[in-house]
Amino acid sequence: MNLSDIFYTYAKSVIPIGWAYHGDANQTPIRRNMLLEARHEGLPINIFPCATAFLVSIDYDRTRFVTANHAFPDLQRDNAEVCVIVPDFMKCPFEVSQDDLVPYLDVIDFVRLEDQDICIFDVNTPETLYTQQPTPLTLSRDRRVGDEVCTIGYPFIGYEGTFTEGRRDVRFVERLTYAHLSAIWPDRGALTLEFDNYVGPGNSGGPLINIRTGATIGIVTWSRLEEQHITTFSHASCIEELEWARVKFPNLPQIKA
Repeated sequence: MNLSDIFYTYAKSVIPIGWAYHGDANQTPIRRNMLLEARHEGLPINIFPCATAFLVSIDYDRTRFVTANHAFPDLQRDNAEVCVIVPDFMKCPFEVSQDDLVPYLDVIDFVRLEDQDICIFDVNTPETLYTQQPTPLTLSRDRRVGDEVCTIGYPFIGYEGTFTEGRRDVRFVERLTYAHLSAIWPDRGALTLEFDNYVGPGNSGGPLINIRTGATIGIVTWSRLEEQHITTFSHASCIEELEWARVKFPNLPQIKA
């Protein structure tokens, strides 16, 4: 596959997620000018858009996403719940405004793989997403140092900092980042994939895709700051680490060799 094929095949399958807070926005740990105002079941909520998730299976009732564990809130500790933000890709596949977003808080089940910085979670399938017919990402262990790779995500989502009639102006811009797989090395008992390009806040949880095969080989987790705060490498957890969740989710998609 080439970069264009990958993006147009999976653009609808990679979405922004956020942390949803109920009640007064002034009581949240996030500055108010970084929150989106929305409603859920008729009640006001405030959403901090902060990460990316990608779809690995979908049917009419249940959709399964993968993201980074550090992007998934703890309801008790953080007093927040994860919010799936579904853009209307029928209107524009690259950039959507706040008025185009439909937030969903309907998580059915999840499992955290903290050592691998991975979280798998199921939601009641949003009708908006189902009608757009997204393609679940293919998962594969097939990777070699030097392979061309890319990631799709929402870096720096929602931080324009301007207001119109009291509402924060927001644009969710889906971006594709090109790189090379530069190293595979052990980290805290698991393998880490290193690629030679910068991805910023908001990209966490996005898929790292091998351009040679078109399959997802990792989950984006973090970037490394070097001297003078110049970032030259980013990191992803290996896709086979998802196997640790198969006890709870036995019908996880198979990971190809």
